[in-house]
Amino acid sequence: MPMSENTLNVLEEVLALRDFVADTKLNPDNCINPKSLTNMYHYLRLRQKDNIQLQDRLTKLGLSSLGRSQPHILHSLDLIAEVLCKCQNTEYQKSENTLSVDEAEEIMARRAAIFGGEPKPKKRAETKIMLTLPSEAAKTPQMIEDFASAGVGIFRINTAHDSSLEWGIMAAKIAELNQNLHPQNKLKIYVDLAGPKIRTGEIRKVKGELKLDPAKKVYITQKTDEENFVKVPVDAYNIEVNEEFYKKAKKEKSLTLLVDDEKHRTLKVVSSEKGFIVCELNKKTKINEKTLIAIEKKKKLFASEIQNLPEVTESIKLLDGDLLFLSLEEMVGHNKIVNETGRMIEPAAIYCTQKEFVKDAKEGDKVFIDDGKIGLKVVEKRPNGLLCQVVQVKQNGETLKEEKGINFPDSKTLVDAITEEDAKNLNSVVEFADILGISFAQSDRDIIALKDLLKFKNKEHIAIVAKIETKLAVQNLPSILEALMYHEFSAIMLARGDLAIEVEFENMSYLQEEILDLCEAAHTPVIFATQVLENQMKNNLPSRAEITDAAFAQRADCVMLNKGAFALNTIKKLEFILARMHTIFKKNRLLLGSCDIWSR
Repeated sequence: MPMSENTLNVLEEVLALRDFVADTKLNPDNCINPKSLTNMYHYLRLRQKDNIQLQDRLTKLGLSSLGRSQPHILHSLDLIAEVLCKCQNTEYQKSENTLSVDEAEEIMARRAAIFGGEPKPKKRAETKIMLTLPSEAAKTPQMIEDFASAGVGIFRINTAHDSSLEWGIMAAKIAELNQNLHPQNKLKIYVDLAGPKIRTGEIRKVKGELKLDPAKKVYITQKTDEENFVKVPVDAYNIEVNEEFYKKAKKEKSLTLLVDDEKHRTLKVVSSEKGFIVCELNKKTKINEKTLIAIEKKKKLFASEIQNLPEVTESIKLLDGDLLFLSLEEMVGHNKIVNETGRMIEPAAIYCTQKEFVKDAKEGDKVFIDDGKIGLKVVEKRPNGLLCQVVQVKQNGETLKEEKGINFPDSKTLVDAITEEDAKNLNSVVEFADILGISFAQSDRDIIALKDLLKFKNKEHIAIVAKIETKLAVQNLPSILEALMYHEFSAIMLARGDLAIEVEFENMSYLQEEILDLCEAAHTPVIFATQVLENQMKNNLPSRAEITDAAFAQRADCVMLNKGAFALNTIKKLEFILARMHTIFKKNRLLLGSCDIWSR
């Protein structure tokens, strides 16, 4: 039966697309996964064109729309062309070396075996569960066994926390459990290398505030050496004064607290003992570094500052429109400095632990601090740092804190993902790690650096995971995936916390789909991470939104849970959700519009 004109047009379009996709020039020599590498580049070629209308025409003809063709692009195009040619009673000369569906599934199953299980294609998909081990697991190893019994197959050790001693105890318990498990069911150990820390620096310490309640006695003492130390009861307050004031105060029947709101509080002297004066307070009050304790005598005022107020980190509250200086030079952060009239002399300032990002930033660039709680825009670039303005913050402001992450989403700065500290920690974990995660991986050079270290240590059997958490990492994902294909076993972690800040939250849903599809084309397994069932983990009550989010995780090969008080219940709930989702989903249909997010 002759083809209709519409069907003939579709065939011509499919053949033209196939020729365009096949015109891929690459050299996969020495690549351990050459077929995966070739297919990934075929997929990238396919996504250079907008194929949505072609997909609609194919669907109306009852043919594959290519929406699930990611793992075997040329083979899928060949199958469609073959069916269309048979409708015209003509032969289609298929290429003999295209990657078949069965072979692609075998490759994907083999590469996903780094998370455990049988390295063969299965009738039903399975998403493994990874759990971050808390510090308590080193003190109570039994909890690791409980987690494994609940459904965890991979345990994550984060080298940003604890020490080699705790890591070793955790690993030893996992090794003990593995002695009684079938090889295909053995528990895996994933070790996260901390990577470079792009964080806020130290903030200066100031005298804190102390709240006094009339229900407790107040002990007035002078600063003494160890020999004359006065032990103040735990249910009383201690106010230290200078020596001269203390001598005068011992003879008085009452003292006065001059607080910064210009209100006076009376301290009635109850008794005067050796080394201390016991007083009672008449009203609740707060004392701080501006508070004076005084004696009024014959219209003369004798006063002392309070010398033992606790030291606290200075509070830097940032409101919309406020200025913040990101210093290139190491310094102690501080709040804005104002004159007597309240006019600002100097804006609040903080040090960034990675100077390269401050150096490379430009006016107009975005900067985010503390998981996006504080959004900034660079308004002026100075020789010693960046003057930024707050453009995103909650209505009543946000407090800037030490050791909080800083994101530079507009930056093209490349820093080494494997730090000296990581290389040192590597010596402590290579004997038991099954998988190593590279935090802050941004280019293929980060993969090569870890590969070289593993080769030097004769530990090339350890799988490598590149954590995708920056905009630059997304742009460089094809080259990162290519570098991973030159290693026997590897994967990608979709680190959605930092990544969502970098690409903006509203783009995250779209972007995670694109990443999952590109990784499927590269036959590279994916770990779905960050805030999965977080409310359930912390409060034992999940939100409806995070249940849906957890269901989406079935698209990945592994899903990571963080630590929390209700870990056992969370593991069981996630395992149930994934099992139910796998009864109705394997992969989703993809609309193959053009995609320009990858650098080439």
